[in-house]
Amino acid sequence: MGRYKQRRVKGNAQQREKFLQIFSGLRKEFTERVEVPCEHFADCGGCKLQMHNYSDQVEIKRRSLEKLIEVTPGVSALKKLRVGAIASPRDYHYRQRMDFIVTPRGVGMRSSDGKQFTVDIKNCHLIEDESLKYFMSAKALVSELDILPYNPTTHEGEMRYITIRRTRHNQQMVAFLTTSAMSEEKMSPLVAKMRELGACSVYWSVDDSLGDDVSGEVRQFWGQEFIEEELLGKKFILGPLTFFQSNHDVAGFAYSAIRDFIQECGAKKILDLYSGTCTMPILFADLVDEITAVENFPDNVAMARKNFEANQVTNVSLLEADVAEYLQADGLDFEFSVLNPPRKGMNEAAVRRILEFKPKNLAYLSCHPRTLLEDLGILFREYRPIDIKIFDMFPQTEHFETLVLLELKN
Repeated sequence: MGRYKQRRVKGNAQQREKFLQIFSGLRKEFTERVEVPCEHFADCGGCKLQMHNYSDQVEIKRRSLEKLIEVTPGVSALKKLRVGAIASPRDYHYRQRMDFIVTPRGVGMRSSDGKQFTVDIKNCHLIEDESLKYFMSAKALVSELDILPYNPTTHEGEMRYITIRRTRHNQQMVAFLTTSAMSEEKMSPLVAKMRELGACSVYWSVDDSLGDDVSGEVRQFWGQEFIEEELLGKKFILGPLTFFQSNHDVAGFAYSAIRDFIQECGAKKILDLYSGTCTMPILFADLVDEITAVENFPDNVAMARKNFEANQVTNVSLLEADVAEYLQADGLDFEFSVLNPPRKGMNEAAVRRILEFKPKNLAYLSCHPRTLLEDLGILFREYRPIDIKIFDMFPQTEHFETLVLLELKN
């Protein structure tokens, strides 16, 4: 690894601020305004672009990425490419999962003022109407049953989060996260009402930690243990917190683009890094001889194995390991690698190791443009980009996913 000892600092605060300035400046250029449908728009931190028509939202995101590329050192190869944009067929009612916080200030979403206040939600246009029905019913019962909201300052209370999840097969899951102070006596009518409304699955999890997290230890579930989603003809089993892209349609577009690239490259041996529950390996398994998938979160690994069985996938080897540690192994030999890291981007050692074993092609799907460009700045020593597109998985918000397809220079 001697050729790449020079380290590059990741997470540059100035670059982060630069992107926010670019985004804010572009929004001012789009002066046309539309009526905002949400009564909580001024306070809620969830949707910030509702005053722009949807086509303008997509263009703001596309041009923001182009401008960030222009001012980011080390990624000049991208300037030769026009950033493409794939819009969402649904600009509202597209999210299949939403986590609603429960505090003494209300039940709903965090406020946009950065002070961690809670906006008491009476409507949410990002989820489907059926999901909203379950949430509003659960919210009303929390009040009627005198269930104490969790206070993040005093760390007292009973109910912490209500999670609503709905598949395109209309299977509904409702999950309650409480402290251990919550009693079965209070939980029983909540569960009964959700089941009466038609929920396939209801979960009760407990978390007494001082941190703010939607996960906890499952105490009990009612109905089905899992619900089932379908994407590009494959089945995916979902628990209350299983990672799955929120926007079903746009996820299908992004994964199809990677499938097409794999076929174009003729790759037969693939390495999938940061695999999660192995959505992509399952979708690509019919194209190749073998896939090695690497994921270090035990719950994801367990769910991935269930999904292999549900789809009768036998040519994916799933390793429970840290990506950076796995990549230090000798003898790595893959034609194609899929990179889909979390928002913080790839571990720098992992990026540099890819430069050493040199798969012929890479597909990098990122949810954060700044960390994507940081990683690409390193990868461009050996790779050239051949396509870049944004996929608008999060209409009405500032967020989007970016796919960059790369090939080895020689």
